[in-house]
Amino acid sequence: MYDSENLQYHNIKNNALIIEKKDGEEIRRHQYNPIYKDTVKTKDENGKIISITFTIRKSVYSEHYHLITEKISLLFENEGDLKRYLSNELSFDWGN
Repeated sequence: MYDSENLQYHNIKNNALIIEKKDGEEIRRHQYNPIYKDTVKTKDENGKIISITFTIRKSVYSEHYHLITEKISLLFENEGDLKRYLSNELSFDWGN
């Protein structure tokens, strides 16, 4: 297998199953399925209107949500945290 290293969520391909083991015992599973993709227009720090394309992925094994854009990869503990971020940072209301 692989040496121990920090998991980079943006590197996990859609629908891929990652099984973490320690001393031969399974300790955690990670699998993220894409559930939403969109492009929004927002303002950057200079007030210029920009477009941001993002994908939201949902964990199969936890309440976590993963947000990916061209520049960021963020993991959220739950849907509420993700919705607050989208509203505050991208002025986007994800009503799913």
